[in-house]
Amino acid sequence: MQAKHSSALSDVRTVEKVELERLYWQEKTLPWYLITEQDVPDVVTRNIKWLYSAQREEAEDVELALQQIEFYAHHFKKNPNKTVLALCKELDAAYDLPLGESLYEVRCLLAKRYFSFDIFIPTTKLKACDLNAGELGFIRETYLVSNQ
Repeated sequence: MQAKHSSALSDVRTVEKVELERLYWQEKTLPWYLITEQDVPDVVTRNIKWLYSAQREEAEDVELALQQIEFYAHHFKKNPNKTVLALCKELDAAYDLPLGESLYEVRCLLAKRYFSFDIFIPTTKLKACDLNAGELGFIRETYLVSNQ
C-alpha cells in the first residue's frame, strides 16, 4: 500500500515511482493499493488528528498509566451509555479536577492504544461502551520486557 497526498500525483516523477512499485507488487502477485487523503473518511481524519498530538507526549510512568486504565475502565463499565465527553466532565467535577483533565487523560490512553475504539465513530459521539481496555497484565509485561 502506498499513501500519497493527491497533489503529489501531479508530479511526473512521483507517478513513475508509484507505477514501479505497483508493478513490483503485481509481479509478486500481492495486492497493492494507492490511497490519498480523499479516500479516507472525514471522521477518521478528524479522529486521527485528535489523537495524534496526545500520542506524541513524553515518556510516561507506566504504573500511573495502569492506574488510569483501571480507573477509567471501571467508570466506563459503570456508565456504558454515557458519552465519554459527558462522563469525563462528571469525573472532573467529582474529583475536583480542572475541566478537561479527564478527557485529556482518556485521549492519551486512546492515543497510546491502552483503550481501543472504532475509528469511524466521531470522538464527540463515543460512548463509554465503545471503548475497550487492553489487558492490564499484558501491558505491564510488555513494558517490563521493553525496559530490560
